[in-house]
Amino acid sequence: MRDDAMTERIGTVEGFFGLEREWEDLADGFALPTLRHAFNAAALAAHGGRARLAILVARRHGAVVGIAPLREAGTALAPRLELIGHELHEPAGFLFRDRAALGALVTAAVGLGRPMRLARLAADGPELALFSELSSRYGFTVRSDGGATLGVPLGGGPEAILRGMTAERRAKMRRCLSRLQKAADVRFEALAPSAREVPDLLAEFLRLEAAGWKGRAGSAILHDRWKEAFFRDYATRTAAEGTLRLYGLRADGALIAARFAVRGANRLHEFKIAYDEAWGRFAPGLLLTQETLCLAAAEGLERHEFLGRAADWERNWSHESREFTTLRFYPFAIESLGTLTGELADLLRPRTARPNLILPLG
Repeated sequence: MRDDAMTERIGTVEGFFGLEREWEDLADGFALPTLRHAFNAAALAAHGGRARLAILVARRHGAVVGIAPLREAGTALAPRLELIGHELHEPAGFLFRDRAALGALVTAAVGLGRPMRLARLAADGPELALFSELSSRYGFTVRSDGGATLGVPLGGGPEAILRGMTAERRAKMRRCLSRLQKAADVRFEALAPSAREVPDLLAEFLRLEAAGWKGRAGSAILHDRWKEAFFRDYATRTAAEGTLRLYGLRADGALIAARFAVRGANRLHEFKIAYDEAWGRFAPGLLLTQETLCLAAAEGLERHEFLGRAADWERNWSHESREFTTLRFYPFAIESLGTLTGELADLLRPRTARPNLILPLG
């Protein structure tokens, strides 16, 4: 693909932060918070200065028209390039002004001659097509399932959210709320906290998340130093921008369900939800989700996006699905042997299902 865009590689933190304005201008063309500068800055900060950046920047007549937010990962025997926020396993990709700019980025990326693992690219996006088109003379690609995400359309207001549920589910939700209100003083909250308020609010959320099945499985944020550092930094950055949203359900003042979300592109993007299993018979996570959806619809937002991999409980509401693919590129080079061998186990490993927030039958 011919284009007059020139590409350069940026490997310093100073270079990354020097791109913030152009990065945000490009990110405005996408509806993903994971492509924004704040998300990548928090991911970079969580590495504590140890990240080895390999950001590719495409410029046309001096203007930035594309960014591939890559970093070096793996080991000396099994090296690879990944997206900066790879550890979050969220939908991601390159930023580009047009298809020609993306073509320049892909050409430069495969031309580096390094194995790559690009997790959760949109299955219908142009990155996959261009990698297939442009990479064959440099190496070969392997695709694997990147999972789906679900989004709930919010047009039509809160009433449309309820109409998007089956009559049986609406009735169960009403019964759950009624029983909860008889058992405790119930309060929903929707917060747009300041950066100064973040530490206390986030600490409460993290304690709740670690108290349940995630804590027992060792997958809670508090059990992963990298993720804890990321969410503390990301919450502070998004709060300062005014985009952080924390939703909660309290029973007698105690937090029994909570949601960490970010608002942007007229959408609400959900990163994490947690609930107290001791109150599970009242389905607090589902009650909070319904309240969140209705509030977002009342605010005039376009969609609620469940990030992460789709779970069955998210299907309680009328929804749309989007598929993602993980792309691996192996250049015709000796170092690909170690990387490919090391990744075979990951390719064959079954995915762990997310527990469901099941509605009680009573």
